[in-house]
Amino acid sequence: MSIDARAARWGDRTAIVDVAETDRFAPAGTIDDDRLTYVELATLSSWLADALATQGVEAGETVALLSRNRITGVALLFACRRLGATFAPISHRLTPVSVETPLSLLEPAIVLAESAQRDLVRSVDGARTVALESLFDADGGGADTTVGTDEGPTDTAADPPNHSTPPADGPSRGEDGEATPLLALNGSDGAPIATYSSETVEANCLAAVLTWGLGPTDRTVLLRPLSRPDGLLAVALPILYAGGRLALDRAFDPADAAKAIAAHGATHLVGTADEYRSILASDGGAAALSAVDRAVVSGRTDGELLDSLDACAGTVDRSFGWLGCPNALASDRGTPESTHDQHASSHPEVIGRPFLDVDARLVDDGTVVAGAGTGELAVSGPAVADVVVPDEDAGNASQPRRWRRTETRFRRDERGRYALETGMDGTP
Repeated sequence: MSIDARAARWGDRTAIVDVAETDRFAPAGTIDDDRLTYVELATLSSWLADALATQGVEAGETVALLSRNRITGVALLFACRRLGATFAPISHRLTPVSVETPLSLLEPAIVLAESAQRDLVRSVDGARTVALESLFDADGGGADTTVGTDEGPTDTAADPPNHSTPPADGPSRGEDGEATPLLALNGSDGAPIATYSSETVEANCLAAVLTWGLGPTDRTVLLRPLSRPDGLLAVALPILYAGGRLALDRAFDPADAAKAIAAHGATHLVGTADEYRSILASDGGAAALSAVDRAVVSGRTDGELLDSLDACAGTVDRSFGWLGCPNALASDRGTPESTHDQHASSHPEVIGRPFLDVDARLVDDGTVVAGAGTGELAVSGPAVADVVVPDEDAGNASQPRRWRRTETRFRRDERGRYALETGMDGTP
């Protein structure tokens, strides 16, 4: 995925808006507005690539980031693409103990960390740690290994290069010619690690854009962390791929999210059931959602929430994904059945069909289920993670098609629609 291609096409259109309040003690519902155009995002990515090179990062190495949602987090992915390096955003929700797991698996050449993650940084052992804020020093970033105690400057380079047109993207391979993953994401407990090549990242963007019909007029507010696959690969990158606008806050707050949804005219939202419930319960939440064209509920939910969203949002859709394939299943929007019929209160377990170019199958006791039936969902295709470490399917690595297991059981009906298998109490 080339940010330069987007900059050349979309130019001065707004790409990203940082809505985080500058005052950490600001009341709920307070948002600020720091935005970058597509050209400015490409320029920032180029500047960060130069700063990383100054820090000694080379092609084939890994750059880890310990941070909440920031514009820098998106720009660093494109910076790593220029260098032929791997970008590895680490969840800020990990503990000082669990953060050691992804770092030991990734073995990053450098760990960038915002000041708010100083407790996690103390657990970093063996890798060079650089304060994220120091990259924005006027001299191009220093090797300060101490993470400070304040928020530091905003995500704007102090003295960025003055490019009339953004420079070309760098290589996607290491200096030895071996393919280098562009992105490495970690599971909720720090493991496993799933890696995605530049081509696989683009396949995820294309799948989401075509499945949801995203375009340059779409706007979204990110409800999930950028370090999660359902934040970066399912929402943030697809909206930028389509030329739309991404608004992000440091972390999810329902009142702030409702304010941002209304202020920025969000047309497309993806969130969990808990996030939507929190927004609906906040002041102005229902009114903000009423202007949203499409509200996608990812994962498990219940009929009461779906009916509440039906009453305010334009279209309510479903999705399912996980670390190995963030864009796996989506609402079946191309059949005569009504959208409401798919997720009414009596059918909250129904998700839909596979995303574009995603093949799905059910496996029960090691046997692939033919036709209607139940079993563990497995998926394959160009949007599926290239490598998962530890890899539960390592023994099948020689097979030409890789199938990733979800460890989640589904049932498939005669029409090929997938639904989460319900528990003994009937809940999905």
